[in-house]
Amino acid sequence: MKSKRQEKILELIEKYNIETQEELIARLAECGIESKQTTVSRDIKELYLYKEPIGGGRSRYAVSGKADHIDNTKRLKLILNECSVGVDYAGIVVLLKTLPGLADAAG
Repeated sequence: MKSKRQEKILELIEKYNIETQEELIARLAECGIESKQTTVSRDIKELYLYKEPIGGGRSRYAVSGKADHIDNTKRLKLILNECSVGVDYAGIVVLLKTLPGLADAAG
């Protein structure tokens, strides 16, 4: 559902001058995707959307160049490969051992 919603968000901001989160939520609803403001706000952050000026003191959501370079699976693999030094487990608990100071990055 999340990936479908995010794909639709990208499609909508390319097609329309979406100026507010409320407008984006309304457009999603027209497409049959019900969303809350908190969800859309999180999607905007994850998709690296930003507001670009369109004149007359108005701005619209647009896709940042960063979005093209983000692949969360690759990012996670890179972090785990670079930060981890071992794995241990006890029952259902998995302990990832990291280099000093890098636990937050792997976290």
